[in-house]
Amino acid sequence: MGYPNQSHIKKFVKGKTIDDICEWADGSIRISFTDGEKLLITPRLSSSKIETIATPFGSDGNVKSSIEIEK
Repeated sequence: MGYPNQSHIKKFVKGKTIDDICEWADGSIRISFTDGEKLLITPRLSSSKIETIATPFGSDGNVKSSIEIEK
């Protein structure tokens, strides 16, 4: 679940100010913005391909959009 390509990610983050970036043990990265929104980037292996999942969250904590990204 996430944005389909990097241009969608760029559109989501454009004009936002980063408040915090956290990397978790599983390789996921969470970017928190000052407006309360977050972007969770999660790599995963699926059928011998690595998929990157970029899930945007609104300031209310709900997912704003979701589509798989394949690399």
